[in-house]
Amino acid sequence: MEKKSIIFLIIFIIVGAIAGITLYYYLLLFKKEPILGEEVREILRRAQQARRRAVLILVSKENQYVVNDDVVIDIYLDSQENLVDGVDLVLKYDPQFLQLEEREFFDTTGSIFNGFPDAKIDEAIGQIRISAITSPGNSFQGVGKIGSLYFKAKKNGQTTVSFVFEKGSTIDSNVSSYTYPGDILALVKNVALKIY
Repeated sequence: MEKKSIIFLIIFIIVGAIAGITLYYYLLLFKKEPILGEEVREILRRAQQARRRAVLILVSKENQYVVNDDVVIDIYLDSQENLVDGVDLVLKYDPQFLQLEEREFFDTTGSIFNGFPDAKIDEAIGQIRISAITSPGNSFQGVGKIGSLYFKAKKNGQTTVSFVFEKGSTIDSNVSSYTYPGDILALVKNVALKIY
């Protein structure tokens, strides 16, 4: 009887320890981040598996808007521990659903970059091109905001704002780093919107 109790107690302790460790890692891996959310965390996990390559992320505070609402899309960079000295962003949007604000379509307040040598829009095809750089010796490392795009919702329907990105291409969105030569962008996260 005593032998069975000891075996039962040992099994109970082992099962409890496994459950505790599992709960700890679940809470550690899946805790909520205030800005980025579960979908973005999954993209970041995939990027870590892709040899610590950078990730560009589009985030909207809302995913549903009403016609004539202001739509703000924030652009983030996760450098995945690389030292980044510049980005070229090529973004697409549907001009039937979204119109860039005329006053200032791209706001760099609080940006991780301090130079923006190029910011062009082609409203006819819905394309935005932005270049951002750091000053010499001030490479960025970590997760930070590049800037914000300002749109006006034009008509009902579903639409996206997305990065133009093809791995290995140099004429699309890319991230340059002192850590690795060439384009280190591995993944992008686009944003889907619904307008009522």
